Amino acid sequence: GPTVQMSATMGHLWSRVFKLGAGESRVVLAAGAGAGLAAAFNAPLAGAIFVFEELLRRFELRIAVATLSACGAALVVVRALIGDRLVFSLPPITVEMFPGFFLLVIAGGLFGILGVAYSRMIVAGLDLVDRARRIPPEVIAAMVGALVGLVAFVSPTWVGSGESEVQSVLDGGHTLGAIVVLFAVRFVLGPLCYAPGFPGGLFAPLLAVGSAAGLIVGIILESLVPMLGLPLAGCAAIGMGGLFVAVVRAPLTGIALVVEMTGPTSLFVPLLVACASAVAVPAMLGCRPIYDTLQERDSARRRQSAKP
Repeated sequence: GPTVQMSATMGHLWSRVFKLGAGESRVVLAAGAGAGLAAAFNAPLAGAIFVFEELLRRFELRIAVATLSACGAALVVVRALIGDRLVFSLPPITVEMFPGFFLLVIAGGLFGILGVAYSRMIVAGLDLVDRARRIPPEVIAAMVGALVGLVAFVSPTWVGSGESEVQSVLDGGHTLGAIVVLFAVRFVLGPLCYAPGFPGGLFAPLLAVGSAAGLIVGIILESLVPMLGLPLAGCAAIGMGGLFVAVVRAPLTGIALVVEMTGPTSLFVPLLVACASAVAVPAMLGCRPIYDTLQERDSARRRQSAKP
């Protein structure tokens, strides 16, 4: 997301200010990225895990100390400025052993399929922008901005960071038709705005889409299996984690992020079950993690531009 990128950039700038070597600069950059995620979502543990699971993909003690310190310091500053509060409020979650956890495996698979579709839409949007290189970027920005403005005119809650809409989904009160429309709009707007490089990133839009998807799945399961006993708010929260890990393929980060944002530790086990299949299904379908795909595209573009 933009916050992670800005924080990593700040880490790089500080390393240049203090004239650090390559190894020290890498430590500061990684710690800055983790701190940015921690501050943006009030999730220090998720910020630290993200560094090792997604950025480095290995554990290094030196970077661990720097990252944990940076995430802790970031949260101290954030909470001093805006207070200590959960991003989303959610009641405790209870799930019956059967059929609850069995259905969560199925729900996680559905989130995995949605994650594949979302990832491919992002790639398709990037391909479309690449093919439209002759069109000035200002024109593309105006076209997408006009569409987003039209959506905002119809319903202001359908655009933006999605924080208020996610909370409204967790609170309930949406009909199935309304939540399907919200899901469809968010599902299209996320990749549409990401492809030209507009602010917004991947994380926040994924959480908004995932919460709507989770609520839809919860409503359907509740109608089919009344004895499920899982609150709809819990389904929405599990949807946030399930879609996140299906697209980013960072299950530990996704689970920690959702629990830290919502509060109840009773979410851990349901998230573990759902995220297991949400990670497995995209892998079986041959869909690569989105950041791996984006990195390969960037490397290919650089090699092509370097050719004489």
